[in-house]
Amino acid sequence: MKREWLKDLGLEVSIIDKIMDENGKDVNKVKGELESIKGVKADLETQLATANTTITELKASNTSNQELQTKVTEYEQTIENMKADSQKKEFELALENELIKLNVHSTKAARAELDMDKVKYENGQFTGLKEQTDTWAKEKSFLIKTGGTHTQYNPASGGDPDTKGYAAQVASQRNSGAEQNKSQNNPYANAWD
Repeated sequence: MKREWLKDLGLEVSIIDKIMDENGKDVNKVKGELESIKGVKADLETQLATANTTITELKASNTSNQELQTKVTEYEQTIENMKADSQKKEFELALENELIKLNVHSTKAARAELDMDKVKYENGQFTGLKEQTDTWAKEKSFLIKTGGTHTQYNPASGGDPDTKGYAAQVASQRNSGAEQNKSQNNPYANAWD
């Protein structure tokens, strides 16, 4: 989000500062989480490389020991589970980051609108995500923060916001009629003046 865009909307500098601060918090939070996940991923990759080397050595030197083979199989399964967990965390964080970039109100609500079977994440790139989110601005605008604020009431009929409402008009008519006929004075008729 750019300050110039917010200025073009006619927002005050103090409001722009608040919006930018809040947006910065979201971005910094995601960046921190991403760095944390990258650190965990690097650690898991190091552990995986060490475990793979150990497994290969154990397989080569102890092929006759059934108990050892069972442990090796268990370690291999553990490694696969760790890989899958690491990939899932990376996917979740990257998806969260992409949804925040789209300026959604709630990433949880936005995820509910996605067909996750069509979203894939490989080599740091999403496929199937952009195709689903491109139409959100028109078809699912309730998901997207617009940043617009309403400062004046404008009736749905397109009337002038400075004109009297219907109730005030009726009261005015009643008051003018009451001046002509004092016997029908309505004590509530000037409530909107």
